[in-house]
Amino acid sequence: MLTEIAWLDRDTAAQEQVTRLLSTFEEPRTLDSLGLGVIRDALADEIAPGVSTAQTRLRYFLFIPWIFERVAVESSRTPFQRRLRDAEVTLIDRLAHLGSRQGVIGLRSRVALRTMPSALYWSGLGAWEIRKFDGSVRQAAASVSSASRLWVHTDDDGNRLETGPRLWCELPPPPDGLLEHKECLDLSIAEAEWLVDRLRSAAVTRDSLLRHAADYADQARRSGEAAKVQAWTTPWAMPEDLPMHTLNDRNRIALRHARCVSEVTEGPRSPRVRGSSTTSCWPSTPRSPTPKVTTARGAPPTRRNRNAKTGWHC
Repeated sequence: MLTEIAWLDRDTAAQEQVTRLLSTFEEPRTLDSLGLGVIRDALADEIAPGVSTAQTRLRYFLFIPWIFERVAVESSRTPFQRRLRDAEVTLIDRLAHLGSRQGVIGLRSRVALRTMPSALYWSGLGAWEIRKFDGSVRQAAASVSSASRLWVHTDDDGNRLETGPRLWCELPPPPDGLLEHKECLDLSIAEAEWLVDRLRSAAVTRDSLLRHAADYADQARRSGEAAKVQAWTTPWAMPEDLPMHTLNDRNRIALRHARCVSEVTEGPRSPRVRGSSTTSCWPSTPRSPTPKVTTARGAPPTRRNRNAKTGWHC
């Protein structure tokens, strides 16, 4: 017997919650038996607004608006939403050469992918004030499809003309021949600086720990000390030279709660580490009448964890 799930998207935040939930079904071993996902998401929204564990690489924050603008200027009778999906599938193909460990979304599903990158990053694009349109991906596609509300036109010489309300803020230029050849997920220096500027200016991120971390990483890069940032794997393992006085009380409280939750749940979500002397407060599933205690804290972070919300890698 099949089970169907239906819901109403009342606003962008509600759509993001549903998208985040549905994306977990596409990942292996994402059963949240303890119901910790709600706590994780609440703390994550405080520490790093606009970022979720379903996201993988920062350059998607640029790929999505670039693709939107590219599709908007195409002359085609095919519905905009269909052309947008096709363009996102093309992006997967252009990133496939990177392999499965570089954060390429939809690499296995390709054309059968249900949750596209635009859906995963849509709320974050709004939180970082990259997206100006206050609505869902579907609503934006419907608005672009309407001839009276196109955001982008071109004149006879191919120069872009802006008419009507804007969908995006002023973006950095896309790479030459976007989607026509192999793409990469590494940010250029100009793109990274542009994203950091968005974090500094957006209302929900300018006072966040994410913005402070981005500032620190930017300063470390400029001074040739990027290695210090590479070793920063959790928000509370801050470098000693990070000015803690710049964090407000709300950041400090969220950071303390996040660390407590992480340490309490470290047992059930971490594998046993051979040769470690540190034990977790959570017992493993017993294979004999005497329960055994797993060792956990010595576990090195996986690549996915470094790309998730607890890390600051691109």
